[in-house]
Amino acid sequence: MLRAQSIGAVAVREISQSVAGRIAAVFDRSVYVDLGSQWICIGDATVGNGPVNLLLEPTPYSGVFADLVVDQPVRVCAGAVHLGKRPLIIETAAKVWLPPLVSEWTKESLIRGLDALNAISRGRAPRQGLSVFLYGRGSELSDTREAHVGALPVFELESWLLNRLVDMRCLEGVPESAQQLIGLGPGLTPSGDDFLGGILIALSLVHRQDIAALLYADLCPRLLTRTGPISRTHLAAASAGQGLEALHLAINSVIEGNVEMIPTRLHHIDRIGSSSGWDALAGAYVVLRACLVQPAGLQKRPLGSN
Repeated sequence: MLRAQSIGAVAVREISQSVAGRIAAVFDRSVYVDLGSQWICIGDATVGNGPVNLLLEPTPYSGVFADLVVDQPVRVCAGAVHLGKRPLIIETAAKVWLPPLVSEWTKESLIRGLDALNAISRGRAPRQGLSVFLYGRGSELSDTREAHVGALPVFELESWLLNRLVDMRCLEGVPESAQQLIGLGPGLTPSGDDFLGGILIALSLVHRQDIAALLYADLCPRLLTRTGPISRTHLAAASAGQGLEALHLAINSVIEGNVEMIPTRLHHIDRIGSSSGWDALAGAYVVLRACLVQPAGLQKRPLGSN
């Protein structure tokens, strides 16, 4: 029997009941499990903490998931997950992971963090995806399809966010062009989806869940047909303000203006997909940049408080 060492808040909710499902995707270090209303990810520690992740304690055995294949049965009962026909049994009593909180911040700390992120990104961010929007409009800085298609949606989304953040009376709807970001790019979590996820998480951090809810509600009707189930799973978690721990730590260091930690945190961002971590960070950057023009009374509120 294997043991879980940590489990995200979304995943623990799903496995706290008796439920049947199936193996939906198998990778070297993880599997995705479809439990009907929710997908969760079961993997080793290298996958990293996250809202839908169940991480296993270290084991001397390699190829833990080698015998599992798509559509094999999954059963959750009596505090354990049974994977496959053998089955592979995982005891799920484990520490529940929640996103790390942000300490108190000021406009000055945010400016310091954003300036540092902007400078470091110029020599470090990958060319593919949407990370070019960390330091420019993108289309003139990259010849990738994602940057060209995303240029107008990103510009219009940033303008919309700015209006919503500054004026509490603003009733302007989500720009229609934002839909072009859904499913934009290759991979299980396309760049456009990761960018939108970063926006949703950052909005939660600055206590504007109302804006995040508006954006996610606008995106939802198109998600089923325009992107895959793994990406939809992570976007749903992002709409509740939760993403991978490495992303939260990077965003936190920017907000807090902790310029000494930013390079280290970006090292972990490098490891999230081919460009997924950077795409999500770029989305968060757009929100945080817009926050600089918020009314001064909102800028000293601790982001991790309720």
